[in-house]
Amino acid sequence: MEAKAIIIEGMTFKLGKISPVELMTVAQAGLGLYKKDPDSDTFVIDYSSMRSIETLNTFYTMVFEHTEVQIKDKWLPVKEKGREIWWPESIADNMDALISIVNWFMNDIIFPVFQKSSESKNPSGSLDQSKATTEAVKEKE
Repeated sequence: MEAKAIIIEGMTFKLGKISPVELMTVAQAGLGLYKKDPDSDTFVIDYSSMRSIETLNTFYTMVFEHTEVQIKDKWLPVKEKGREIWWPESIADNMDALISIVNWFMNDIIFPVFQKSSESKNPSGSLDQSKATTEAVKEKE
């Protein structure tokens, strides 16, 4: 899946490698946390639907482990899997940047995937396989 990179406080971030199962998992964990803001047509945190600490921890961890930051000529995960190592190190204390990463992840990665999925359904509600296959091939090109 190709998503636009984002620049936050002079740092460039992009989606790292993520399997379809991991993408669905992080989406499912995060979808209940967000609602569409009618004023900006973006998704914002819905504090009235807060879930358990474990769900929030899983969601945020997966977002940071699957987002990469460009440091010199390398792309590194914002948070290394299973470790408390952050790139750049100072980002762990920058709540504004971390919130911006989460909002970007939901608005530019998660919601477009599910929007495409819902648009690929035929009137009976079942997935139109030919359209889904065509879209998948286009994304790989």
